[in-house]
Amino acid sequence: MNKKAIVFLLVFAMVIVACGDTTEEAAVEATEEEHDHDKESTLEQVLERGFLKCGVSTGATGFTEVGDDGSYSGFDVDYCYAVAAAVFGDYSKVEFKQLTAAERFTALSAGEIDVLIRNTTWTQSRDNTKPSNWHLTLAFLPNVSAEQQAQLIEFARALQVARFSLMFSETGYWAHNGIFYLKPDFIAPQLTALAEPLRNKGTELGIYDNPYGFAPHITLYRSHKPCPETNQAIVPCSLQVNQFYLYHSYRTEADGLIYEPIETFDLI
Repeated sequence: MNKKAIVFLLVFAMVIVACGDTTEEAAVEATEEEHDHDKESTLEQVLERGFLKCGVSTGATGFTEVGDDGSYSGFDVDYCYAVAAAVFGDYSKVEFKQLTAAERFTALSAGEIDVLIRNTTWTQSRDNTKPSNWHLTLAFLPNVSAEQQAQLIEFARALQVARFSLMFSETGYWAHNGIFYLKPDFIAPQLTALAEPLRNKGTELGIYDNPYGFAPHITLYRSHKPCPETNQAIVPCSLQVNQFYLYHSYRTEADGLIYEPIETFDLI
């Protein structure tokens, strides 16, 4: 059965106009950053769980190989063992998850793994993306079947949420993963009234039980260390929210993160 990652979101392409060009070089790629990074760090979660979840390739000679007895070996595998040994003092406290090129970043973003040790190319779009991708994630749902998608669409259409506006005038930064973002000045009740039911529906359908609280934001840079310096103040920008959207989210080697529209939902 084919499954895909989908995301309910607010599209912010119009924010580029509303905010002027003070963040012209900034871009957004925000599916994974719905997490509340002010809570437990990845290391704290690993320590609490008692083992490391390490993402590796589905098979590459010398990098990731699986023996007939199910044992893992290879260069990437040794790195996983090294991280586990550094964290726990016991290299065996690791669980491997084999991932294809299409799955690797989605799994890392969704929290299915703690660390990804796998070959990949570096592109500028993996640090920042086109402003046309600016959005605020309401609910990120990986590995969704066609039947589950239909149920989610039906559920989303039944939501009765009034139109609302958002104002952005402040930035924030999460040091542990280098995320530099815009945050709303005030979290409108309607925003929560959209996000929480959608996230809860994903849990109910057994798609994804997100361990993090809803933390609305628009990512400008990712993996940027140290914190970017801004040479001028952010021009406050507002957005009238009349609709929300469902997109298919996936990555390609050439273009990075791609969003394909699936459905549009009107607010009342």
